[in-house]
Amino acid sequence: MAHRSRKAHVCLGLLAIGAVVAFLAGSLLREGPGIQAVADCSVTFEGSGVTIQIPDQATAHGSPIEVTELPAPMPGSIRTFELSPHGMTFSPSARVNVDVNDRDLPPGTSKESLRLAVLQDGQWRLVKSRFNPDTARVEGEIAHFSTYGIVAEPGEVNDVGTIYELNGISVEASEEIYARLSVTPAFIMVYVGEKAGTTIDLTVSGLPVDVEHFVYVDSHDAHTSTATGSATLSVDLDSARLIWVEPHLST
Repeated sequence: MAHRSRKAHVCLGLLAIGAVVAFLAGSLLREGPGIQAVADCSVTFEGSGVTIQIPDQATAHGSPIEVTELPAPMPGSIRTFELSPHGMTFSPSARVNVDVNDRDLPPGTSKESLRLAVLQDGQWRLVKSRFNPDTARVEGEIAHFSTYGIVAEPGEVNDVGTIYELNGISVEASEEIYARLSVTPAFIMVYVGEKAGTTIDLTVSGLPVDVEHFVYVDSHDAHTSTATGSATLSVDLDSARLIWVEPHLST
């Protein structure tokens, strides 16, 4: 995915337009130190498929707005954007719309599951948002600029088989097993049912490349790590096993 960055020097221009409108209407736009009242506007960043709509009477610090799409999405997201300047706040909330193309969707991910999330303390936190099938966009509301991503809502699949796919994650077993795959923006979990006398190879793939992930079996004491986008481990099924993958080292 190509690096995309678009700047919109919107505050000064819109303030000028708003001032003219306000003057003609006989009203005033009030300003404070470092704060500008921004007239109702819609800012489109061409090429990134991102639209930011600042509502009438919202307030924003007087700085240019920049949207930068990261060339590699952060773990747990399908697309990741830096909306800056970080900390710029809006009251009432601004609206962010992000185009979603079929080519952006990993295997096993439905558009209807997509949401907008903000990165806080290394974790994705869902914000008020939804996928609109009429516009093919994820539409959400934000109160401030920060790092945002398009993520899939947590999901789960379970069955007897050898391949399980969900939200871009694939789990493949060397022989037929019962398994339950859970995928969230924060972690991946695989429960494998007991199959006495059997040892299988289990491969988890679809992880972001060049980002270290930690793979645990039954406890935090037993783990391996990978930065190649996949992990294969040998699993003894004399008892049921719980395997999970996180982008952070757990304690």
